Amino acid sequence: MKKMTQASSYLDNLFAIPVYLGMAKFIETVLKMMPVWFGIGFLGPVLAELYLRTPLGEFLALNTSATNIYTACMIFGGAYGVFAWRFGRWI
Repeated sequence: MKKMTQASSYLDNLFAIPVYLGMAKFIETVLKMMPVWFGIGFLGPVLAELYLRTPLGEFLALNTSATNIYTACMIFGGAYGVFAWRFGRWI
């Protein structure tokens, strides 16, 4: 690390230290879990919309609100994403 002079400030020395290592680990973890985020954010809502907008909803007749259907489908999508993340494949 460089020697402090009168012209240098505390922030100059602060950013000379690798403080971003914790953030890099956090970002790496979030990106490794992309199948989980895909399952929750895309696959779950798509399954809910398929259920609500097609005759499948009339065929099963669960008599629940759309919020409950969305919740159940997003939980299923998240669980399927955890499976894909753990085993490295969707099928």
